[in-house]
Amino acid sequence: MQFELAARLGGASFGVAAFLGLLATGLQHWQVLPLLFDAEAFERRLSEEHEHEAEPWAPEDGAERTSYIILSNIAISWGFALALHAGMLLYNRPVTAWQGVGLGVGGWVTFILSPCAGLSPELPGMAGAELLLRQEWWLGACIASALGIAIALGGGLVARASACKPGAATHAVRLAAVLLGVVVLMAPHMAGAPHPAEGGEAEGGHRSLALAAVEGGYPGGARRALDGHSEAEGAAGPPLGMAAEFAVAVLLTTAVYWVLMGTLCAGGFSLAMGYPAATQGSTTRLPTEVSLGDMPPDVARPVMARLDVDKV
Repeated sequence: MQFELAARLGGASFGVAAFLGLLATGLQHWQVLPLLFDAEAFERRLSEEHEHEAEPWAPEDGAERTSYIILSNIAISWGFALALHAGMLLYNRPVTAWQGVGLGVGGWVTFILSPCAGLSPELPGMAGAELLLRQEWWLGACIASALGIAIALGGGLVARASACKPGAATHAVRLAAVLLGVVVLMAPHMAGAPHPAEGGEAEGGHRSLALAAVEGGYPGGARRALDGHSEAEGAAGPPLGMAAEFAVAVLLTTAVYWVLMGTLCAGGFSLAMGYPAATQGSTTRLPTEVSLGDMPPDVARPVMARLDVDKV
């Protein structure tokens, strides 16, 4: 029975992952990858003036690279879907579509918005602090965001458990939980994300999203042409307008991805668990077994008569 349940949830997770992996690839080819390819071309143009070093293996542009992008998107989506379904299984209640949307928004804030507030998405050729420092800060920001959201949302549960009737005490507990959650979420940002020192050695010439948007301007659909980008500007990486547009494209495409991730996982969980359609809008725990003794008398009598039972 447990193996059957695991197989159903795993199949539902893979179905969600396959759909979202293909959708994410399409969104990336529409908004994200053109900017990425232009930045790579810009980086290659700058490197032509220096000695050419042996580059590590990379898939060829075209079908081979697209295939690897699809496979990686499906694999990552499957991992996220399995994690969400595991959490829903522990929740042990039907999950509505709106609850799925909330889970998706929480995932987007945890893995995208909060880390990007300190370290904006970077194009090839952009500079930043040491890679290990950025990876450690990114991981810390994700963990702090997840804990902060959990603390803020868990305040309502604590309030209901600690107070018999809603009142000032209940609201105080909820407010304290929200404030504590915000502090935990903001802790990595208050400590500061790693950035290259002004005028110091760095892996390129990193600029934050806010600075890129102000100095370079967000051009919307019309990207700045790389041919018009002077060599002096290129010393610090791709054009600032391109960097800002890339960051905005990443934020928007991942928002769509995560909202659909939560919604589809909620529907897939209900199907895998066999919840009837009438209960999908309910958040009550479903009983695994119901006896005639648990039924009200007016409900039990017709059932007893049909089953030819004398007494409950």
